[in-house]
Amino acid sequence: MIRRPPRSTQSRSSAASDVYKRQVSTQSTWGTNQIKMGNCLKSRGKKKDDENLYEGSKDQSLNLSSKPENPKAAVKGNQPKSWEIRKAGLKREDFEFVLRENETLIKPPGSINGQRFVIDSCKNCNIFLADFCDSVEVDDCVGCSIFVGPCSSSVFVRNVKECNIVMIAQQLRTRDCKNLLVLLYSQTFPVIELTDEIKFACYQGPNYEGLEEQMARAKLNIWNNKWSEIYDFNPPAPNAPRHYSLHPSDAPEVYVFVRDFFHRLEHSDFANRGLDVATFCDTIPLTTGLTPVPGTENILVVILPSSVMYAKDLIPSFARQGGVYLKRTRVMKLSNDQISNLFLNNPRMKLLSAPFADR
Repeated sequence: MIRRPPRSTQSRSSAASDVYKRQVSTQSTWGTNQIKMGNCLKSRGKKKDDENLYEGSKDQSLNLSSKPENPKAAVKGNQPKSWEIRKAGLKREDFEFVLRENETLIKPPGSINGQRFVIDSCKNCNIFLADFCDSVEVDDCVGCSIFVGPCSSSVFVRNVKECNIVMIAQQLRTRDCKNLLVLLYSQTFPVIELTDEIKFACYQGPNYEGLEEQMARAKLNIWNNKWSEIYDFNPPAPNAPRHYSLHPSDAPEVYVFVRDFFHRLEHSDFANRGLDVATFCDTIPLTTGLTPVPGTENILVVILPSSVMYAKDLIPSFARQGGVYLKRTRVMKLSNDQISNLFLNNPRMKLLSAPFADR
């Protein structure tokens, strides 16, 4: 029985992946399995499918006299990916940056349109994906600054070193990475594995036209950013430092990167395409997350659904007070019992109402 690796280890460097890569079938076993498969299909009345299977093998010049390194790949050959088949007219090279060095690479709004995108083996590049993506894979990159627009599923970062990443995604998953700075919006807990020296801060990115629409297409809620709630698959030993660190938005290393990041945007073709890159994104609230803020106390602010439209006006008013920070935001549905326990039966809770509509 071939044991497949869990989702968290689906990478070329995974030990579990190496196990089943070494389990190569012999010539006789491979041929026998093909015959058994054909007989099984015929017995089920799928003779047409059986014929198509063997016709496909002939068209791809499958040589059963030699042992294939990967039987599955030998049958499929160079068949296009499923998403390439579904979307006629798309070219694979339009959805990947591979083996690029010392370049500024830009995908403007409308150029990806919900497809999967691959960034592989790039070095010292500035990469901007300013469009809605299905998923993004970043592999074997060194010294790059990468911006990833709204992604409806996961951004996978594997074997990446000394890179800065600004991203909006359903989830971030890293493996075999080192020395990263990530300015993050993640709607679920970010997951790291075999990763060290990674710094996290809240998302700070460019404010360009169409960003809110892209987030709506990706089904991402601006109030559900869990950037600081990291799950480490390989927790450190007791009394050992964590593999990651959390940083406030005004930390020196974050400030320097954001300043340089915007400078590169303003002097690139990104700005020439009519995109506003001179201002920070005010669509996603800037929060401190789980970053400790000495000398402060916590205050719970509840905004009812009918007043959500006024919530974004509340955030600047906090900033103007001085010393007031937005820690975390959530959208959730409370039961009657939860409301009673949290507000009515809690002696520590003081209820204050704010008439947003009158302001």
